Amino acid sequence: MPRAAADAEATDLENVRERNLRSARAWDEMAERQDRTEQARLERETKTVIQPI
Repeated sequence: MPRAAADAEATDLENVRERNLRSARAWDEMAERQDRTEQARLERETKTVIQPI
């Protein structure tokens, strides 16, 4: 479990919990964006190798 999510579960303070949950969502979104970027790069490179200019 990511640290922000674990911290959210561990706290009794609602504002701290919400902040940690927002942080966890932001990190997840950044990781997903990085995965999509990497996949697009690999597809672009594959096309370049298969179809030389």
